[in-house]
Amino acid sequence: MKNLKKVQTRIVSLEVTGNAHLNVNVVDEKLGIRASYLLKHTLHSLRRSKQRGISNLIIALVVECGKCFYKQGLQFYVMGEKNLPNWVSDSSQKNAKNTVVVLSEGDEIITCYRGTNVIKHLNTKQKYLSAA
Repeated sequence: MKNLKKVQTRIVSLEVTGNAHLNVNVVDEKLGIRASYLLKHTLHSLRRSKQRGISNLIIALVVECGKCFYKQGLQFYVMGEKNLPNWVSDSSQKNAKNTVVVLSEGDEIITCYRGTNVIKHLNTKQKYLSAA
């Protein structure tokens, strides 16, 4: 999946199975590559996404087109203004802007949130968690 992020990709379909699994199908029209991957919600991420009004499509869009930060053993995907693709509708662009999706190493969604200056906040985060 990493090689698809360098070129503009498009989410073709999003299947939600059992309210906890997201099956994202992606196609790169220029290279003719098709790929799919599975994202799994935790109970915490399901609650937080519903509380904050972040849809599964926005989560898939942020993971596919957002910038990735590796901090504290987690993957933080951030959708900034510069990362927004042109083919996304205006309402989805508004909802996806400044959204952060936190994934564990096994493609499990831990939480998602919106904020201001999220890239600045993630840059100041420690790289590793300290051991007690």
